[in-house]
Amino acid sequence: MKTRTIRFLASLAVLLMALGSLAPAAAEIVPMQAPDEAAMSASMTDAADWMLTVTKTDGQLDPPVGSPIGEAESGGRVSLNGLALLRAYQVTGTQEYLDAAIACGDLVVASTEATASYVVDRTGVLVTEAGGGFPNAQPGKVDDTYLPAYTGTLRFNLWESLQGIWLMSELFKETGVARYQNSALLIDRMVGNEFYNMGDARMGLVNYVTLKDNGTWAQGLRASTWDHALLLKVISIASLDAPNLWRDQYDLITYVRGTQLPDGSFDDKNPLTNQDGPSETKHAVMITALYDLGRPKEGRELAEWVISQQNPDGSFDCPHDKDTIGDTAMAALGVLPIGNVTSGGDALNWLIGQQRPDGSWNAMPGLDIVTSRILSTQWAMLAFYAGLTNYNLVLDGSAMTVDPIWEGDPARVMGFTINLTVRNQGLVGVTGANVKIFDGP
Repeated sequence: MKTRTIRFLASLAVLLMALGSLAPAAAEIVPMQAPDEAAMSASMTDAADWMLTVTKTDGQLDPPVGSPIGEAESGGRVSLNGLALLRAYQVTGTQEYLDAAIACGDLVVASTEATASYVVDRTGVLVTEAGGGFPNAQPGKVDDTYLPAYTGTLRFNLWESLQGIWLMSELFKETGVARYQNSALLIDRMVGNEFYNMGDARMGLVNYVTLKDNGTWAQGLRASTWDHALLLKVISIASLDAPNLWRDQYDLITYVRGTQLPDGSFDDKNPLTNQDGPSETKHAVMITALYDLGRPKEGRELAEWVISQQNPDGSFDCPHDKDTIGDTAMAALGVLPIGNVTSGGDALNWLIGQQRPDGSWNAMPGLDIVTSRILSTQWAMLAFYAGLTNYNLVLDGSAMTVDPIWEGDPARVMGFTINLTVRNQGLVGVTGANVKIFDGP
C-alpha cells in the first residue's frame, strides 16, 4: 500500500487473547451461508484429488472428454493447474499436491528456457537482451527436444505468460529453487519488451505477439481490461520476480484507471464473440492489487460494484457474461482479502453447492472456448484458498486508548502509544496477528 506507516511503538498492546474464542460482538458481520473451515478444506481436497486425475506425471494436462480443443497445450492452464495444486498443498500439507505442482512448474521452466533459446536463435541477440517468454504451447509442447525441429513462427500470449509469472513466483517462494525465479525473470522481460502498444505502457498492452522466422515481431489485438487486471495482480505479488513490469506499474495503472466507469466497474474493452459481452465481475482479481499498488479508492469502488452483482443465493453474475462459476470464484478471490467475509463467505458456500461428486466444477454452457471443467475448478480452488487463509480483524472501539508521546525540547508529539483489543470476524480462526496503521485514505 503506497502510504507512509505511522510509528507503531513497541509499547502497543494488541490484546489478541485467542481471537477464535472471543464471543461475537454485537456489531460483527455474520455471513448468512459461510462454510466453516472443515467444509472449505473438504472441498479443496476433493478438487485437488480431481486435479491429480487430469495431470500427468510430467505436469502436462490430460483434459477430460469434451474439453476445449487445445486445452492440453495451453501454457496458461498448466500454470494455473500448478498454482491451484500448490495452494491445495499450502492449506492441507498433502505432499502429493506439491509434487504435482512442482511437475507443472518444471514443465513451465523447460518451456520458458526452450523459448528463450528460440528467441535468441531468431533475433541474434543475447539472452539478456532478447527475453524469454512463455508461449501458448505449440502441438507437442515447446521443450528442449521439440524446439530444434520446429521451423514455424511462435506466438506468445499475454494471458499464458502472466499465469507463468504467477506460478513461477509462488513456487520460488515455496521452494527457494532459483530456476523458478529465473523463469519469472525471462517471462517478465518478454512481456515488458514486446507486449506494449507502440512500446508505451500508458497505451495498454496487446494480447499476443508473434516472432516470425526472420526474427521480426508482429503485435496482435489489443488486450482486454481483464488481461490488465490479471497483470496488476501478478505485479502486486511478484515485485521481486517481475522488475520490468514493476517498473511500468504506474503507467499500467494509469491506463487501467482510464477504463473505470462511474459505477465503479471497469470497461472490459474486448468483448468475446461467444459471450453476450465481457465479464467485468472477473476484474475483482485486481481489487487487492489496486490497494497494494496505491489506489485504494479505485479498489473500494470496484469492490462495491462487484458486491452489487451478488445474487441472493451467494453466486455472482456479470450483466453480460454467462460464466457464473468463474464470476463467483473471482469475486470471492477479490473481496475476501479486503475483509468482506459476508459476501465472500456466501460465494464460497454457493461454490460448494455446485461442486460435482468427483470434486470438479462444470464448464458453463455457451463458453466452450473460454471455460472448461479444468479452468472452472482451478479458479474455484484459488477462491477456497482465499477463504482458508482469510481472517478479518475489527477494533473494539470501547477498549481502545491513545496516548501521545512527547519528545524533544521544546516537547512535541512524536508518536502515540495505542492500546486496543481486536476481534476476529474472518472465516478462519487466528491466534495472533500483525496490526498495521496507515495515514493514507
